[in-house]
Amino acid sequence: MRSLLSLPVLALVSSCASSGSSPDSGIAPPTERVVAADTHGVLRTTVPANAKAHIPASPSRVFGALKSVYEELGVPPAISDPATGRFGNGDFWKTGKLGAEALSMYLNCGHSMLGPAADNYRVYISLVSQAHPDGKGETDLETSFVAQARNMEGTTSDRVSCGSTGRLEERIQKRLVEKLNASNG
Repeated sequence: MRSLLSLPVLALVSSCASSGSSPDSGIAPPTERVVAADTHGVLRTTVPANAKAHIPASPSRVFGALKSVYEELGVPPAISDPATGRFGNGDFWKTGKLGAEALSMYLNCGHSMLGPAADNYRVYISLVSQAHPDGKGETDLETSFVAQARNMEGTTSDRVSCGSTGRLEERIQKRLVEKLNASNG
């Protein structure tokens, strides 16, 4: 039965293998993503899955608003490069919340005895956005969000890969557009 279930999963993974970031992308895609996990093991893929969105504003305006959105989320600014449009942090950690939301809103890291691991473990995060000019005076926004969780209780334990729910990337885009619209009026 397990081999029968593996075939559709492998077909899905291989069908997605040709998609990816554009070659001129300034932010690195994740090196791997967890596709499925069960008691028999973990199926991983190297398909880059950075979130992309078109923003109807100039890259310089988007970059300025991006700083404010990341500040709302409580992301410590480690990367701030207006020349490339890159903003974020490739290596920080949070416990319990990111901004005002529980981490489990944005990540699925499995479950612990206390509930979602994302809410109870230390979560190591890489969150970087880049504002790319689209050639027409507007911006293509690309966001890379990768995380791992680690139980800090008791003896040492390995980090667990987390999967994005897509909500954080959507929130960044939504708040960015709201801030840009507010500055127009």
